[in-house]
Order: sequence, then C-alpha cells, then structure tokens
Amino acid sequence: MEFMSVSNNQLTGRLPPSICNLTNLENMLLRNNYFYGGFPSCLFEHCLQRIDISNNSFYGEINSNFRGMIPDNNALLNIAGNYFYGDPMLYADGCQFCPSNITQPLVLTTNDFSFSSGGRCGPQGLSGRGEGTRSGANKRGEASLRQNCFTLNQQLECTANETQRSSDACLAFCSMSRELGPCDGHGACVPPQAGAAGAGFTCECDHGYVTANGALGSTCAHPSPPPPAALSTGAVVGIAVGSAAAFALLLALIVALLWPKQRKRWSGLDVCQEFSIGEILRATDNWASGNVVGKGGFATVYKGVSSKGELWAVKRSKLMSNDFETEVRAMASLRHENVVRLLGFCLHQNVESGQQEQILVYEFVGNGDLKYHIHDSKAPLSLQQRLQLAVGAAEGVAYLHSFATPIVHRDLKPGNILVGEHNQAKIADFGLLKLLSHAEDGDDRTRVAGTPGYLDPDYNRTQIVSEKSDVYSFGVVLLELLTRQKAAVEGTDSHISDWVSGVHACQPHSTTLVGVPTN
Repeated sequence: MEFMSVSNNQLTGRLPPSICNLTNLENMLLRNNYFYGGFPSCLFEHCLQRIDISNNSFYGEINSNFRGMIPDNNALLNIAGNYFYGDPMLYADGCQFCPSNITQPLVLTTNDFSFSSGGRCGPQGLSGRGEGTRSGANKRGEASLRQNCFTLNQQLECTANETQRSSDACLAFCSMSRELGPCDGHGACVPPQAGAAGAGFTCECDHGYVTANGALGSTCAHPSPPPPAALSTGAVVGIAVGSAAAFALLLALIVALLWPKQRKRWSGLDVCQEFSIGEILRATDNWASGNVVGKGGFATVYKGVSSKGELWAVKRSKLMSNDFETEVRAMASLRHENVVRLLGFCLHQNVESGQQEQILVYEFVGNGDLKYHIHDSKAPLSLQQRLQLAVGAAEGVAYLHSFATPIVHRDLKPGNILVGEHNQAKIADFGLLKLLSHAEDGDDRTRVAGTPGYLDPDYNRTQIVSEKSDVYSFGVVLLELLTRQKAAVEGTDSHISDWVSGVHACQPHSTTLVGVPTN
C-alpha cells in the first residue's frame, strides 16, 4: 500500500503497531477523525511524502513520537489540532526536526509546543529550506505555529530573499499575533533585517503577548507611527490639567480599593489558570501509574512536574460533576497557609470515554497526610508536633467557614489533612465541598458523602449539613491527635467519641478501645 486516506470520518482508536509493516506507504491522510494515543515513530523510518494527521487526539512528547530526520522528499507535515508537546527545535543529537525540503506548509498549529529561540534550529529550519529551480533561488514552505505556548527570550534569527512569498516562513512567528499566548522577555523578538529584501519589522512583547510592527502589510500589525511633532503651549497646558485630573481620579480609586470591606466574596475564575490537556499529559507522563500518589472512590491523584519544574498534585475525577465550576470558583480564591492551594484546572473531552474530563491541579504536598503520621509512621509525632498540627487544621477550617458564602468540607478526616514541609497542617481534598448559600435557604439539604466515624450523627436525623458538621468531624480528628487512637475499629461498634462520652459521664466502663493500641 502506497496511499492511505481515511480523512473526514468518525474513526476512533489507537493506530495498531502493525501499521509499521506498511513499508511502501508514501501518503498518510488521517485528518478529522478521533484517533488517539501516541503516533508510531516507526512511520518516519519510511519515505512518507505527505503526512496529515490533523484534528485528532494524538498526544505525547514530540521528541519521542518523531525520531530521526524528516525525509527530504516530505512535501507536507500537518499535525495541527492534537496534543503533542515539547520543543521540536531542541534535540540532544542535533536538528532532527528541521526538514530540508518542506515545499508545502509545515503545520504545528494548536498543540502544546513550547519553542525557545535559543535552540540549534532557527526559524529557517522550521519553515523548511531546500534547493529549488525557480529562478535558481531557494524555496520554502510556510510554517504555521499558531496557538502554542512560546517563550521568546532572545532574538530570532530569520532571513529571507527576494523570491520568498511575502516572507511567509519568517513571518510565521509574527503572524501569530495575539493567538500566540503568554510570552516572557521584552524588546524585539525578530531582528529588523528579517523579512523581504529591503523591508524591516520588529516583534515586541505587548501586554504579555507577541505582536508585530512593520511595513509588510496585513501579515503583521500596523506600522509604527511617525515621531510626534513639537507641542504648542496650549497643548502643554491641556496635558498638565488633564494629568492633574487623572491623578485625582487615580487617588480616589486607590482610596476606594483600600477602604475596609465587608466579608470577602468569591472572585471567580480570573485567579485560576486553565491548563491544556497537553500540559497535563506532559506533567504526569501520560497518566503514568508510577506517578499515582492517591486513589479514592471518585478520583485518582497523580504527582506531576510542570515545564518550569514545579511539583503538582493532579486530581483526575472519575465522576462528572455539574458543580465543577462552583468548586473551581471557590477553590481559586483560597489563600491560606493551612489550605492546599488550587493552581488551575483543565476541561478535556476524552475520546475514549466520550465524556468531558474534569481535572484539578493543586500544589504538591509531599510529606504525607495526618493519618499516616498518627497511625502508620515508624517515627510518631511528639505531643508538641500534634498540637501544632491541631492548631493549623483548626485555622484552616475556620478560614473556610469565614467567608460571606462559607465552604463546608463535608469529609474532614486525617486522610484529608496533609502535612507540609514545616509540619504545618493543610486542609485538602475538596471534591465534596459545597457552597452554602444563606441568602435564600438557611440550610443545605443536599446529599453528603462523608466517612463513617467522622460524619455528624445528627445528619442521619436531619439530613442537613452545615459548618457544624465540619466542627464535629474536626473534634474527632482532634481526639485522634491527642490519643493517637483510631476513630473507629473495624468489625466493632467502638468509636472514640463513645469512649470520651463515657469518661465524661464517669461511667464505669473501660477507657480503652477494643483492639486499639494505647502506646
């Protein structure tokens, strides 16, 4: 088989390993389907001339999915609209992703690539460069890099010649304009000599985005304005008066912002970053089982590492919640040393299940949870350490309850209280939280999924959960911290609260829970 074209269907699944046996394949057109998984790198060992796998759900690091030199006779490489990530410009053994004869577009649009301008491959490599016969000059295809994540810290080296059509290859970096996304660095990111012969332009970081200015038409932004003429005396006076008025307005605004407010309200999603699925897959190594740090009935938590080296706790929920936005809005505004911080979220349509995945990204707390330190650790905490953790947990719960619209945790227990690097308690796992609105209803009569032994016993009668439910659960946690005994013993009806109640009433029964060590 030399030609494979199944584009524009609704095919789904992974590409089978046996596809590597098609050694005579020259054209592979799979665009606009639902294929997923890694793209077999063995296909690049064949002499493929045209590859179009755009608008699928392939994922993985570009370095591992595309190995080896792209064949010189490759005329088209379109991998747009997938979840590939990495830096195609940086390879340990040289510029392997620099095609030498791309005569049609090299399309890397809408992935999660993070190009850096300091790589061995310059933009001329990404655009493709080969010897042509048209007027004896080089010819290049167009490189499209829109909707990726770039960091342009250095000047890009890009040259063009008279025969290049509107300098498409060089302008690929500029034509992205505000689609480019956040960028670091300042100043020109493309030198003035780049572009068509005799024409110069620059790209600058403007409000965190890359824009372009030059004399090359609509491909870049509008040309830089001419220098202003000298101002008249009347203009100077007008500017002075206007500046004074603006200063007074600014001062009034500052006073208004700093004036004491009532209890704070949620600010919404503006303080919470939305991550792409490519960033999540890269951080968790494609949901590697070795990165699993916690697993419950409703979610699995993975340890992840961001592209900046930050440690994440990535919570992948198994159940789809209609209250996901509510949860994110609530968590995004929380800033307290005793509450695990939410860094961002990700909404992703899973092609395997056909459902939308709801993913939360938290700061990573790697010192275990309170349950481990109380009951399982070979180095038990001292009384002073336990009291410190108790105070921290209390402050965290009080913080959650202090908002104008309080947050009720609903499942407060030692397993949901993490221990920070400096022995500070951090309230975690808000998969069950619910905002309590006291504006219309005095109570919240919704389903609750607490843990036996920590759930307020009065809930069974009233079916009402409130801040008092958390207070009861915290009381059980406090008893565990003080006594180092478990809240309940499997196979018995013994509960730590029963024991405390008996002691308080001076009833003559044992002060030791059955089967629980007291040391």
